[in-house]
Amino acid sequence: MDNQVSLSQVFARNLRVMMAMLNIKASKLHEMTGISISTINNLSNGNRAKGIKFSTIGKLASAFNCAPGDLFELNANNLRSIYVSDWKEEIRALGEKED
Repeated sequence: MDNQVSLSQVFARNLRVMMAMLNIKASKLHEMTGISISTINNLSNGNRAKGIKFSTIGKLASAFNCAPGDLFELNANNLRSIYVSDWKEEIRALGEKED
């Protein structure tokens, strides 16, 4: 096999990049989406042998304020529609609710 990257590897990398850009952990993403922490961890590690549900893709896209296709963007530098400052404010607000 040549050096092609699988779609699950691209998705996993982009999920990790988006989480890093927003400085959020799996537990915070779980709070934002309702997706289980184990599923988030499996997706971010590329360990979803059975595939991924469209509803999960939709929840993640909503959480990151991006198009679902952005999660499959081959070039991580091209990730668009991510409003980091808006989401940092939202995440800050979620943290304040926990206090």
